Amino acid sequence: MSTTAAGQDGFTLLELLVSVAIIGIIFAAQVGPFQQTLSSRDTAEQTIEATAAARTTLERLAEEITGSIAPPDPRGNFSIVDRSFDLPSSELRFATTAARRLRGDLTDPVSYLRYRLGDDPYNPGRQVLIKEQLASVAAEGVDPVSAVILDGVSGFQVEVLPGRSGGWKRSWSAADGGAPLPRALRLTLTLDESHGNPEPYRLTIRLPMGPR
Repeated sequence: MSTTAAGQDGFTLLELLVSVAIIGIIFAAQVGPFQQTLSSRDTAEQTIEATAAARTTLERLAEEITGSIAPPDPRGNFSIVDRSFDLPSSELRFATTAARRLRGDLTDPVSYLRYRLGDDPYNPGRQVLIKEQLASVAAEGVDPVSAVILDGVSGFQVEVLPGRSGGWKRSWSAADGGAPLPRALRLTLTLDESHGNPEPYRLTIRLPMGPR
């Protein structure tokens, strides 16, 4: 503290600099925890949203699988192909009367569906869950309608229980001469670490039209 010519007290430049430095330290100490709180809240919100999206996807897929039928056209044969040599994934095909339509002009009551993992076109190195849908009345050579139904997926595995005897299988097809439909399916959906929750989501589905 210094005294001016008029006898009034004032601050030296050094005192002002020290005061500014102290204020800066206090501000930084307050901002750090605040930013950390915001980051934690954002991460928690992303995890909640990802969890809801994964569960909704499995529930909708379960509805479609529950409506599986044995179609006369082999394009709709129920089959599971293990793709684990590329990614922890499966390719699932089936015909159903309970499909959620990807496009308004798909009015046929029976749809042929295919679920698989694919590359995210907007985020190289990430995977997405793709749904392909084809009307059962579609002519040969017609391309199915395709859409991404869930992004940030690191695993989509399907296991099938063909009947009462035997265990779960990762590859199975009605074209192999067995029953046209399996008895049950077990789905495992895993999100990548960008969602903050890589824990898998599992769901077991009993097929009403499958072997009893």
